[in-house]
Amino acid sequence: MGKPHSILFSGLIVAVLLNTGCSDDYLDMTTSFQTDLCLVQQPVRGGSLQLLSDPGALLIPSAELDTELYKPGERFLVTYIPMDSTGALPGKFMAVNGRPVKVVDMQPVLVKSILERNDTLVPVGPEPVKLTTDPWLGGGFLNLEFLLRFADENIKHGVWLVADSMVSKSDAIVAYFTFLHNANGDGSTRTATSLVSFTLMSLPGIDRVDSLVVSVLEWGGSGNSVKQYRLPNRVNKAAS
Repeated sequence: MGKPHSILFSGLIVAVLLNTGCSDDYLDMTTSFQTDLCLVQQPVRGGSLQLLSDPGALLIPSAELDTELYKPGERFLVTYIPMDSTGALPGKFMAVNGRPVKVVDMQPVLVKSILERNDTLVPVGPEPVKLTTDPWLGGGFLNLEFLLRFADENIKHGVWLVADSMVSKSDAIVAYFTFLHNANGDGSTRTATSLVSFTLMSLPGIDRVDSLVVSVLEWGGSGNSVKQYRLPNRVNKAAS
């Protein structure tokens, strides 16, 4: 399986979520397809590359991943077929030894660090996007899936997440963030669905935070408006 290409948007690569095409090998409607965000992992004792899903499942590809195309630490949206769907392997075995899967498709996901508000790289003047679902936490990342408008695939867009503040409220700590998008002068005749994951675990004090509030400038039928999304931080607190 060759490594798929991402669509280039501004000085950055934004991974575009594409519909996964199925070959004649998968015409049987009883085939169970699953999709997870995963990190590529190299086993401690060596061996073939594995995939760690955001829910914490270790996936063992039936065909070895090409080490020239896939590197440990890279993040992908992986579509796969569980090879244990008939119940041939007990759950305890899978939890310890990993779950055998047939990988159908791997789409690269853009991974970025979170900026501090006083960082000189913080852009001025955000441009709107449209979230396709609420932001969510998983795998040590804050993830956003969104629509952005563009006209020229050669003009590169930029996306950032800025840490604004960390505030204590009624015995709870709330971290505030702002999502920013810069189209770099691109037009708006087309739209693309994109996905970005921001690394949370490197953020100081994230293990003490009870919830995160993310502000996003979004377009809508009545114009642009800033929307706020509150996310409980159960995942990252549990991991600390």
